[in-house]
Amino acid sequence: MTEKRSFRDPTTGVLKAWGFVIQNVPGDLAQPESEDFALEPGKWRWNGTAWVPFTAPPPPSSALAQALDAAIGATPSIDPRIKAVFVEWRKQVV
Repeated sequence: MTEKRSFRDPTTGVLKAWGFVIQNVPGDLAQPESEDFALEPGKWRWNGTAWVPFTAPPPPSSALAQALDAAIGATPSIDPRIKAVFVEWRKQVV
């Protein structure tokens, strides 16, 4: 029977998966874990000696989001009806 292993990103150390398999994705770093290991992937990072909580940074704004922000910020030069559309559209764009 295969032992339980965790698999982490080799660059960031962030937990990607765990289970009773030999390999996850090629390149992932694997290490043996206890039978009760059940950390949530993406929320933990290996610091070299232990698993520590990890919060991913927010993704950068898209070019569309940046353009909408610029248009919304141009308050004096934009028709209020168009600005209202941009504001609602911006709520849907990352």
